Amino acid sequence: MLTAESGQQALDLCQQHKVAVAILDVDMPGMDGYATCKALRAKHPNMQILFLSSHDGLDEILRGYDAGGIDYILKPFSVEILQGKIGGALSLATNISKLELEKNEASGAFMAAVASMGDLGVVIHFLRESFKISVSGDLAKLLFECMESYQLQSCVQLRCQFGCENYSSSGPISQLEIELLTRVAQTQTRFLARDRRIFINFPCVTLLIKNAPSDEGKLGRLKDALAIM
Repeated sequence: MLTAESGQQALDLCQQHKVAVAILDVDMPGMDGYATCKALRAKHPNMQILFLSSHDGLDEILRGYDAGGIDYILKPFSVEILQGKIGGALSLATNISKLELEKNEASGAFMAAVASMGDLGVVIHFLRESFKISVSGDLAKLLFECMESYQLQSCVQLRCQFGCENYSSSGPISQLEIELLTRVAQTQTRFLARDRRIFINFPCVTLLIKNAPSDEGKLGRLKDALAIM
């Protein structure tokens, strides 16, 4: 285990050693945890980064997610909770590469089929195929395939009388994404935008688009299509 007393020292250590999981305190002297996370993520895109903080508001959690964190541990915490979070992050790091390869192979045929559809064709395809589905995981997979036709990365929470399931288009979903989806689901907000991240919230589904288009016209058409789907 490596320890650092500042953000800059953490960056230096990660340049010298291979680090799979990093734990950052939000409040640090000089470069804070959010800035350190962004710098680490830029140089080590596969590193799994967790935050420690005494602040648990939605804005703080969004800042951590925007910076590239995968989980947000609220102070005070027990050793067991911290160990569990680290174990989950290590497992996530191990599985990401494998699942990314499987996803790319599986989506190739679909992308070829919808390449010439246009917005309406994608919506019709989703509606037609969704009636054949009875398992939440298959519904999420269909949704992500349609999102890929728009070149969008996303995660979703599906809710019904039997429970709640969370999925990500990039493979394993992070605890921070689950927390954000759950919090937005508890609000009455239909659309929540933060930079290029868009939450679309309905009674049984909350969708997070991670890289929404900056063009207002494209974004408006996308919202219309997703509302129907």
